[in-house]
Amino acid sequence: MPEQIISSDTEILTGQFSQVITSDTGIQVTQSQLLTSDTAVVATLLRFLTGNTDVMIRPEQTITSDTEVLVNEVLLKLFRQADLTVEIGTTTNPLDFGTIEAGETVSHPDNPFVLFNDKGGSLKSVDARDVTIRVVQLDLVDELAGFSNGAPGQTFTVAFPPAVDDSALITVKVNDVPWTRVVAFTGLDPTSEAYVFNALAGQVQFGDGIQGKIPPNGHTIKVSYTPDTVLHGKQIAEQLWVGVQSNGVIANPVAVSLERRTPLDLSHVSVLHKPLVSVSGVWLATDPNRLGTNFFPGGSFDTAGGLITLGTPLPDLSQDVFVDYAYTIADDLEGGFTQIGRTVAHPLANAIPGNNAKKLNFRAVVPPSASPSGLATIRFKVRCSYRQ
Repeated sequence: MPEQIISSDTEILTGQFSQVITSDTGIQVTQSQLLTSDTAVVATLLRFLTGNTDVMIRPEQTITSDTEVLVNEVLLKLFRQADLTVEIGTTTNPLDFGTIEAGETVSHPDNPFVLFNDKGGSLKSVDARDVTIRVVQLDLVDELAGFSNGAPGQTFTVAFPPAVDDSALITVKVNDVPWTRVVAFTGLDPTSEAYVFNALAGQVQFGDGIQGKIPPNGHTIKVSYTPDTVLHGKQIAEQLWVGVQSNGVIANPVAVSLERRTPLDLSHVSVLHKPLVSVSGVWLATDPNRLGTNFFPGGSFDTAGGLITLGTPLPDLSQDVFVDYAYTIADDLEGGFTQIGRTVAHPLANAIPGNNAKKLNFRAVVPPSASPSGLATIRFKVRCSYRQ
């Protein structure tokens, strides 16, 4: 089975091979937080579950002329449990923590949320397996680096150097007005609103009033940047700021039709999913229309183990059987929150079947040391990965 990497703008075909699908335009949570040691912070999760997904497609399905063909596509979306009609965590409908203070731990007031796979069952999705959640980027927006004293050649240092050296990610504002990044002040006039930014040191430098303007006395200096959490092995405290907990399920039973299994012996067969709720029947694989003998009536099943004891023994062991049954999602039953970051992903213990969901709790953990130089908005991008 060859592996193939598919980009977000490439058509995806599920055939007789495995594919690794990567998209960097979605499945992300962006969390805004206003961080300071003595003022409130605002945390907002923007965009959850529309991309940034690593998917391994492994279709394994036996199809006959009278067997229903299932669409093996996982579709994860986040909803409030109180309203399952509107997707949340999007740019138009963000998940907002409200106001919290640095040094506090705050659970979201709308917990629990539900992470649905194919809500409504229209895609007849296969299970979303090996679901993990991690932080993939942390941005600091409008961090208050200090106030101008009107002196020439002033420098200001951000709270979490080094920064990613990308001008598209770096903005410096003087009294909320963006100035222009330059390599050097040489050739500039005294009115040029420019600055030099040393990404490695995380340092902003302004002109001397001869080459480059001096920020007026008392004006705020705010910096937006992305801390470089990889350079030189440096890891900032992003792993302390987002917590997730999976504790609860949507308990509606999942119906499974014509699951093909090889019997253990003439009287026993096991199924893939558990805990079992009910068993409708067991038929020979040569009888997908269920017109012949149903071998289950009079039998029993082990709820936790998924072992079915047949009421009528099979005639022989020369062929597989089809099983119709129902089961419920296994609850992760996580007793506490797991903090996630770029290098720490949180795996969910159990799969999410189609038309079912896990209940997730979110919390913001803002360390007292967050943005020690002043106010800042902290934004997270979180990746949800899964296999099907």
